[in-house]
Amino acid sequence: MAMTHYRDLWIRDKKPYDPETLLRIKVQAGQDAELAIRAANRAKRDITFAEDFQSLYAAVDALTIASRELSLVSHALKSAYDWGTVPVPEFQDQFINQFYNLPENRRTFWLEGAVFCGLGIDPGTRILELCCGMGWYTNYFYSPFASEIVAVDFDPRAIEMAQRFHQRPNIKYEVMDIREKLPSGQFGSVIWDAAIEHFTVEEIDGIMRKIRSAMMPGARLVGYTVAEAADAPQLPTHETHFGGMAHLGGLLKQYFKDVRVFERLHPTISPPRHNLFFYASDGSLPFDPEWEHGLRL
Repeated sequence: MAMTHYRDLWIRDKKPYDPETLLRIKVQAGQDAELAIRAANRAKRDITFAEDFQSLYAAVDALTIASRELSLVSHALKSAYDWGTVPVPEFQDQFINQFYNLPENRRTFWLEGAVFCGLGIDPGTRILELCCGMGWYTNYFYSPFASEIVAVDFDPRAIEMAQRFHQRPNIKYEVMDIREKLPSGQFGSVIWDAAIEHFTVEEIDGIMRKIRSAMMPGARLVGYTVAEAADAPQLPTHETHFGGMAHLGGLLKQYFKDVRVFERLHPTISPPRHNLFFYASDGSLPFDPEWEHGLRL
């Protein structure tokens, strides 16, 4: 099977832009890409013929600028195709966030979830990541702290991308519907970031019970979601709409003795996005007074 088999199936089913809009997007992207490519070619020529270190350094600097511009243009185009036509993805291509949304739109909420999740992971533990998407967080944020990380997603296109771009020796990717089952064995950390909202309350209940059975004593569930109104969800694929910290915390408290929820408002997207971060365990949590990795003076 080709490494892009599920991507190609998904593209086949997408409704394309109307011809006029598609032509406008193509022309603008082509013009922007051409400018960046010309700048890269000039930098390449200057590197080849540089006669001293100062000239060489300036040429390399120019090449990095041109490469960033080309990356921004190409990922802006991919974002338009991914999210401007239906069906929209079940997961985000994080390269779009890395190379387009971060430099162009100053959006950082997609990074904060992984950072705060990481604070709840004890180094060297066996990690279960639910709804891992394309594996960007799995690779860069979680695998460095894991003895092994088992990352699952129900979307075969997501796992296809993860195996193409984010494979590591201690990562195991699996296509799996967590409403039906979880991977075997016990885990010291369970990560459920940017995905709990994609399930109904009844489905969350069943998944939570499976999570509890898969957790070692003292293990933590870490993750984040978004606060949103039911009549104005961030994405049409959201099934549960958390009204705020109390709503999310009350749900988690049904399954864990100790719960911490906090929020961050992001104004760089309209309407502003309320990220909700959470830790849940029957043991200690990050920022508890006894947490060994923090000190309040």
